[in-house]
Amino acid sequence: MKLIKKIAAIMFAFIMVFSLSTNVKADDNSGDSTTTGTITIENSNARQTYNLYRILDLESYNNTDKAYSYKLSTKWTGFLEYPGVNVYLKKNTDNDYVTWVNAKKDPETMRVFVKLALKYAEEKSIAVDESIKNDSTTVKNITTNPLKLGYYLVSSSAGSLISIDTNNPNKNIQEKNGVPTITKNVSTDHGTTYSAKKNSVNAGDTVGYQTTITFKPGAKNYKLHDTMDSKLEFQVIHDAHTNLSNSFNINKYIELNKTPTDGCTFEVTFKDVFYTDFRDKIDNNELKSLTISYHSIFKEENGSYIDQPMKNTTHLTYGDNDTESNTDETETYTFGVPVLKYTEENGVRKTLANAQFNLYKESVDNEENKLKFTYDPANEYYRLTKSESGDSTMISNGTKAFTITGLEAGTYYLKETKAPNGYNTLTSPIKIEIKQKDDGTQQILMDTKEVKTVKVLNNKGSLLPSTGGMGTTLIYLIGGALVLGSGFVLMNKKRAKAK
Repeated sequence: MKLIKKIAAIMFAFIMVFSLSTNVKADDNSGDSTTTGTITIENSNARQTYNLYRILDLESYNNTDKAYSYKLSTKWTGFLEYPGVNVYLKKNTDNDYVTWVNAKKDPETMRVFVKLALKYAEEKSIAVDESIKNDSTTVKNITTNPLKLGYYLVSSSAGSLISIDTNNPNKNIQEKNGVPTITKNVSTDHGTTYSAKKNSVNAGDTVGYQTTITFKPGAKNYKLHDTMDSKLEFQVIHDAHTNLSNSFNINKYIELNKTPTDGCTFEVTFKDVFYTDFRDKIDNNELKSLTISYHSIFKEENGSYIDQPMKNTTHLTYGDNDTESNTDETETYTFGVPVLKYTEENGVRKTLANAQFNLYKESVDNEENKLKFTYDPANEYYRLTKSESGDSTMISNGTKAFTITGLEAGTYYLKETKAPNGYNTLTSPIKIEIKQKDDGTQQILMDTKEVKTVKVLNNKGSLLPSTGGMGTTLIYLIGGALVLGSGFVLMNKKRAKAK
């Protein structure tokens, strides 16, 4: 009896061990096609949609032995016959199982295979098996619903190439591509360099801009949107270059739209030939950026815009959903100088009219540096003009300061050419410096001292006292005295003879 109990105990223990080992094997080697798993996109980009295509069904697997049995998914039955695929995948001759035949599994090899699979999916209009979206405005992890086990291709709505992998049963995929970005700068030296966010210009000047687009692998549907202040008039795109070359064929690769419907000033789209010619370099991270140079004109029109920023704003849309990139902008300013002509006597200040001035840029030694203006009597200002019909003479009005406007930062000389009647003309010009502060606004300096208004003092002339005699009056008096004296002498002589 004891022997029977021992045998029964041994048999029971064997059954338990066998049962446990069977359960473990079932978890590790599933032949059930309904078994599911998930895919998590780590650090998914904000507002991006990720599309998942199941190329192969995972019929069974053994993670311990690294053994996996794949068959083509129904929607991908023609994939193995697609040009170039046989370098990577093949079907066994004695069954329908698919294996990887390429000797390499390095990132570059996998990138090329992913591009090939995506191209096939687009040409054959293969429906996605799952889509997940990061609806937030920040980077975060997102996870699919339970998916049938398989070999999944993952791409994003931005066009970025993400990954290809097996969910057996759960897989994490790292988003490494990031998103395209925009950087914008304005020139401070009339188009020689572009390194500033703020600048200043004269009325009628051109304003030079550079916008740089950074590309990401899988780039598609890129569109540049540029919005200018109403006082700026867009002219032309005159140059473009990449990080690889200073030569970029604008006419061949991009298209300019000056009448967009979204409220911006102009748009730039990339033609299909651009993606055809540069796809590999973009996906290999060789072609990283494109810089476009263009300019506008600060229009000569009524209005004084001293210290008012004229903004130029740029952003990019890209991908299937026209996702927006970051926004970048520059600010352009024009400056002005109020000039008050006055005299002061016994502590009383009086504004003077009819003083005449010229303004020179940099030097008074060259007449070509003399600036011309148009006058707006309603607003009491002289606006810089490039027109030949402009007048270089500015006249004080006798009631308040007049303003010279439409000036860029720099050194100027105010020269009085005629003083009001009875007042002394200044013997030397007044040096004025206009500087642009960090916030973009102006600073006016006279002799290194900051001022709000350039005040020009004139002293009046006075009636000079008579010196060196009494002029003609004295001559008349002397002449009269001589005549009287002569008459007196003659009378005395006549009296003497009569006696």
